Amino acid sequence: MTRADTLLDREPLRYYPFETGRYDVSAGLTRLGEQRVHGRIESHVFAFDATYERFLTAKIEARPKLHFFYQQAALSPMLRRAVLAAMLPRLAEDAREFVSWNGETLRNDLLGWSATLNLDEGSIGALTRFPARFSASVANVEPLDALDFLALNVSEDFSIVARSNDTGEDWLAALHVCAPQHWDPREKIGRSFGPVHAPVGGSAALIATAPRLVHALTHKGPFARFAWGLATSDRLEHHPATRDHEDRSERPFDPESTFVRVERQTLTPFPDERGAFFTIRPYLYALREVAADADRRARLAAALRSMTAEHLAYKGMTSWRDEVAAWLET
Repeated sequence: MTRADTLLDREPLRYYPFETGRYDVSAGLTRLGEQRVHGRIESHVFAFDATYERFLTAKIEARPKLHFFYQQAALSPMLRRAVLAAMLPRLAEDAREFVSWNGETLRNDLLGWSATLNLDEGSIGALTRFPARFSASVANVEPLDALDFLALNVSEDFSIVARSNDTGEDWLAALHVCAPQHWDPREKIGRSFGPVHAPVGGSAALIATAPRLVHALTHKGPFARFAWGLATSDRLEHHPATRDHEDRSERPFDPESTFVRVERQTLTPFPDERGAFFTIRPYLYALREVAADADRRARLAAALRSMTAEHLAYKGMTSWRDEVAAWLET
């Protein structure tokens, strides 16, 4: 068995941010590599486990309408280069022995391809293919540029935040998000922290700290943080423009098809280039599985009970939160 096989035989990590017994919308930043994340020290940006192929499939399914998921807005070549120069070796380190980066060429021995990348231009050069475990999956995939190629080699979605040297204003300069949870990347690109997060229920206090928070994200860290909610299926992608989505607020509660969706997010600062790299990786846990632990079940019920009307409306849980909490309590 190869090191890559061992890595991909791992079950996804478990994260339970609801164990505080409260639901809140806050920065909740934990310093990677220094502070414990759910009982353990973590330093990785990109996670590799048994769900790797599933995330790859979701990204490939998004490609016919890639402009729904991948957008850029005034991304400076300097910031783009800094992100690529930091994240490509980070990818090779986190993926251990099946991805390599020599400063010019990224090779993935699971996907069966290697490409030369021009970091100054953010472009992809020669793409070479060879037989590998998942090479058939990417046989017809043509990466658009270096950021797109990075996205196709990892499970995570990501964004790049930029700040103006002159005004200090921030904006989303790039988004490559193939598994959005009921939001449209096209509505976020180019916008600042406040408007991006305004639709989030209970975000007023968070938005009020935007100047200090954005400064911290672009000058300190790296950090990890978590967001969570309940999902009505285990589907990864919930882009509002790509499918006929059910009205979550009117959905009857069914414990067999309800999942706890947790997003692990990391933030890597680039202070010299006045920006930050932000990753999003969803984890889906069957509600029955989470509820098997009595203490965890009680904490989840308490966290759900603590949600305000604003939280519930944003999460689409107004009509069925009480049913879930009662089911957990009984």
